Amino acid sequence: MKKNRLLTSLLFALCITVGLQYMSYAQGGRPRQGFQNKSPEERASLQVQMLSKQLNLSADQEKQLTPLMLERVQKRDALRTASDKKAALLEMQALNQAQEGQIKSILSPEQYEQYKALQEKMKDRMMDRARERFNNE
Repeated sequence: MKKNRLLTSLLFALCITVGLQYMSYAQGGRPRQGFQNKSPEERASLQVQMLSKQLNLSADQEKQLTPLMLERVQKRDALRTASDKKAALLEMQALNQAQEGQIKSILSPEQYEQYKALQEKMKDRMMDRARERFNNE
């Protein structure tokens, strides 16, 4: 009788654990993989590497872009925890606009066009994900 009760309790605990994990996953609470678990320096470096691969950047261009990307990552991290989301969004947009001129001066005209196309593609993907989340709720 005690064994039966113990097995029932263990089975119940297992079901609760699996159920909670499933609910967390279903609500978008799945653990973030890779990029979000890295330091700001690592994320900035990865962004520059991705841009280098996509835009065929020179070593000098990579060197110039790295501090810009690091500043962007650090400020974005700080703004994510801001209580006033609207003000944080406006501040992030201002930062992006300010850096846009610097990025344009670093890249060649062809690279800048490719960069703008990449940004538009990423924006479209983010909007698609947001619509998908909205429709699933």
